[in-house]
Amino acid sequence: MGELQETFNSNELRVTLKDNHGFGKLHSLPVFTKDKLTSITKTAELSRIDKYFIKKENITIAQQGLFSRKVLPDIIIGQDLLNKVIDHETSVIKLPSGLILTPTIFGYTISGASDKTAILTKNSTSECSSLIIATPSLTAKDDYKENIKHLYEF
Repeated sequence: MGELQETFNSNELRVTLKDNHGFGKLHSLPVFTKDKLTSITKTAELSRIDKYFIKKENITIAQQGLFSRKVLPDIIIGQDLLNKVIDHETSVIKLPSGLILTPTIFGYTISGASDKTAILTKNSTSECSSLIIATPSLTAKDDYKENIKHLYEF
């Protein structure tokens, strides 16, 4: 696995994330700020069968809606903190298409390769949901402090 390193000026904040499962457990994480975090990415594209399965099983997905859309992530959680957001008490779920749902404090995140897409199009499609979380746009230099303070109040 490759690694891209960059040096930049940053402020460190502590963010308290609230568990989305109704237990109200709080998770405190250090966050480093940066003006441009990354480029636009897409949320996972789910098959009709996957969407039906998710609705039928009443599964909470860590993205807004079951449709694919372009998003600009406001926070990226690295490997060093991933252990704090993965829900180790809940099982991983394999969707009918072969995509994997991994339980997190935000709901399930989607990853893997879709078996159904590979069969239908002779191409393999990989989906990677990077725990993409959207927050309000910031207008002033210090607005991020107030927005991050209220981030993830479910």
